[in-house]
Amino acid sequence: MKLVKAKVTNFRSVEDSNEFTIGNLTCLVGKNESGKTAILEALYGLNPFKNFSYNETYDYPRRYSTKFKERHPEGESPVVETEWELTNEDIGVIKNKFGENAIPSQKIGISAGFGYDPDWRIEVDEPAIIKSLTVHHQLADAVAEPLLKLDTVLQAEELLAGATTLSAGEQAILEEIREYPSSDVEEAIYNLLVELLPKMFYTSHYDRMSGKISVTRLDQQRSNNEISIGDEIFLDFLEYAGTSLDDLKDANQYEELKAKCEAASNDISDEIFQFWSQNLSYPHPLDSN
Repeated sequence: MKLVKAKVTNFRSVEDSNEFTIGNLTCLVGKNESGKTAILEALYGLNPFKNFSYNETYDYPRRYSTKFKERHPEGESPVVETEWELTNEDIGVIKNKFGENAIPSQKIGISAGFGYDPDWRIEVDEPAIIKSLTVHHQLADAVAEPLLKLDTVLQAEELLAGATTLSAGEQAILEEIREYPSSDVEEAIYNLLVELLPKMFYTSHYDRMSGKISVTRLDQQRSNNEISIGDEIFLDFLEYAGTSLDDLKDANQYEELKAKCEAASNDISDEIFQFWSQNLSYPHPLDSN
């Protein structure tokens, strides 16, 4: 699933962001305290990597905090409204379970906010699902005809459940429908898609590699599992460069190790500059065809 549009309302300093599109690389630019972090955290709350929930006391705009009940009598206020595009893999999961045309659109909507669980908007073609069931279970045309006139899967269940006798195919369809939660096909599709929704990961800082390294001290700390974050980054960098702390300890030819580290440093710099540069003459990846 790919996030393609979003809108944030009534979350911290953001009263209404208006709808904005999201591409493969999206940058938020603005002054301090203009709401960039609020937008990111609002999106993070949709499906957070770690425990996080919208808190009315802390997250609702302060200027309206005493008027929450007046503005939202039902106790619900949307924070983020999003549109997602299903990938071919997502569509394949749905087709395998519910048939070729179960979902006529590759776009779905998900919203979340204060006072309610995330709300999903999925367009479902229930007559197409009923038809797929009759084909899959090989119902004869005359037997399938009454089912194909129905609008919902629940109606199909009621019709089959009320029949005096059922063919093997009709019985199989009834049993399959009853496997859906409360015989609700929309909820059954939701249960499949919710497992495919990407987790949101948010970070507001980064760790730095230690500026100076004592190989002897680091080797001892490694043995005692007492490595600092900065030294851990250094060890990861050595691995990226194709060398190790043991190589440094035993090295007689430092030029070779130096060359490996410089090459790794250049690779990392090149990857960073693919996404960010303050040099306007540097070719930006979004400008290329």
